[in-house]
Amino acid sequence: MSSRKNRDEFNKEIVDTLQKIVHPKRLNRIYDRVINFQKSQQHLEHQKYVLGVIQEYIKEIDGFLQE
Repeated sequence: MSSRKNRDEFNKEIVDTLQKIVHPKRLNRIYDRVINFQKSQQHLEHQKYVLGVIQEYIKEIDGFLQE
């Protein structure tokens, strides 16, 4: 998988995750800031880690609400 395609898929995942927890009016501003911080592979890897933490937290919340 190319680096560009990997990054595009990751950025789509960011949007999908943020849409679950952020008001739509703020989503564009947050997304723009996230993209601006993807200046190196190290920044991208850090964002992937943070996104994973957020997604796990959302799963826990969803599980709690379904109980």
